[in-house]
Amino acid sequence: MDECIREIHAANDAAGFWEQLYRGKGSVWKDTANPLLAETARHLTPGHALDLGCGEGGDTRWLATHEWHVTAVDIAPTALQRTSRLAARNGL
Repeated sequence: MDECIREIHAANDAAGFWEQLYRGKGSVWKDTANPLLAETARHLTPGHALDLGCGEGGDTRWLATHEWHVTAVDIAPTALQRTSRLAARNGL
């Protein structure tokens, strides 16, 4: 039981850390894709992608504008809001 409680606290600490990071700054990452992702995915046939830890959505936007169907997930609500705004600005 103690291990379960420790895991719950660790998850809450992680969520709090990332939310505080995003909420405390206007922008944490550029809204462009990671160059390694873009170079790798450029040679793949578009399909479905999971952007786990999507941050502010740069990779999500790149994939979506290259015909990928993307599910973006993040632990920080502020990061997801920024991803949604970036997607809306790009008509996604």
